[in-house]
Amino acid sequence: MGRASFNYTDMSPIAQLFHEYAVLVVRNESPIKNGGDFIGMLKSAPDSISIGVTVLGTAHHISIARAAKAAGIDPKRLKMVTFKSGTDAMVATMGGHVDATVSSASNILSGVESGTLRALAISAPQRLSGRMAKVATWRELGLDSVSTNFRMIFGPRGMSNVQVAYWDQIFSKVVASDTWAKEMEANAWVGGYLDSKKAKQVLAEEYGALKIALSELGMAKQ
Repeated sequence: MGRASFNYTDMSPIAQLFHEYAVLVVRNESPIKNGGDFIGMLKSAPDSISIGVTVLGTAHHISIARAAKAAGIDPKRLKMVTFKSGTDAMVATMGGHVDATVSSASNILSGVESGTLRALAISAPQRLSGRMAKVATWRELGLDSVSTNFRMIFGPRGMSNVQVAYWDQIFSKVVASDTWAKEMEANAWVGGYLDSKKAKQVLAEEYGALKIALSELGMAKQ
């Protein structure tokens, strides 16, 4: 997108820790009862639903754009509304100022569990267990759409093999701990640990996939 002066290749990937998937939510009083209703309305009029996100072009925006594309809808025609924070977007959704919001599962858990928000769909490859077990995936709704906001640890450029190996050992122990397991469950994170070598491979694949997604939105720097 041309927003940064650096590339992921300017850092040393250390580990991929987990996946955090995007959830589409509406206020509990919304006439949009499920993901099928949502897609049906977009097919009739792509700009008929206002959708809150924090920044255009980020993982949450891409997740809803991919779902729209899978439904045969031009993602550029979606009515996206940006907010300074995920909390602001949630408040606007609860107040009826926007029709829906896309956010990380950890951000919407309290609202869904309290009954103020209704989760319509999640961008995971399969349904989550635990606190998000009732939320259907886009695939369950008939759309071949998966999008992850994965979390990685990076070091500075030019780290030695010995330095990288040290941190590989550290993070492999972290993700195997009971404390980490509790943190994962509390935040509806999904395990996806990769060591430095595999994380580097995934980054190259994701970079290409995201460039395609952003190009389709007209946001990629050519």
